[in-house]
Amino acid sequence: ARLSLWSPGIPGPPGPPGPAGEPLGYDAAALAALLEQGTNKGPDPLSGDEPPRLFGNDVTEEERRALLQKAYQQLKASFERFKKPDGSKSAPAKTCRDLSVAYPTLANGEYWLDPNEGDIKDAILVYCDMENKLTCLLPQPAASPQISHVGREQELWLSEIKPGFKINYKADSNQIGFLQLLSSSASQNLTYHCRNSVGYFDLQHKTYRRGLKLLGWNDAEITPRGNIKFR
Repeated sequence: ARLSLWSPGIPGPPGPPGPAGEPLGYDAAALAALLEQGTNKGPDPLSGDEPPRLFGNDVTEEERRALLQKAYQQLKASFERFKKPDGSKSAPAKTCRDLSVAYPTLANGEYWLDPNEGDIKDAILVYCDMENKLTCLLPQPAASPQISHVGREQELWLSEIKPGFKINYKADSNQIGFLQLLSSSASQNLTYHCRNSVGYFDLQHKTYRRGLKLLGWNDAEITPRGNIKFR
């Protein structure tokens, strides 16, 4: 048998640089440059020519101090939003509980959350019940269309009926997964209107077997008399 050995090829060129991160207004380097400007007696002999000035020669000392104060306040506000997010689109929190603890006077309403703490571009809009510290996901759509179906099936999933649908939320599965890890329990309210059908308990036959059956995200079936942790 013959064995051929091949040497690895030369490495390829480096890829293009990634996009710049989101600015926070005035960063520390810019603030340091502002603070140092005007304090040097002359150009640095090691750096050659004098670096470009952020202030013109016509800016007075009082105006310079006012600009420095404004830069400092903007940098401080950016850091505070990063340290303690306020639920805005630019500073989403992890959960409504975190928002309630950080800002006890916040009212109930819609706020932005980022449970996976990744890029804020995938933040989700939720409703926060501040009194009970609950995070409420918004359904999509808010109400289902009216559906008519006549058949002899003993059991049929709603998504299999035309025009059927699945219950979706205004959040991707990744964010919902992280929100699940950050929560101790969950509940869901479902309003059901259907003629000649049983939603929960069949009063005529005294049984739960005809009640609705829901299918969870992990394919677990949720029934009226099923696993108690799913009721």
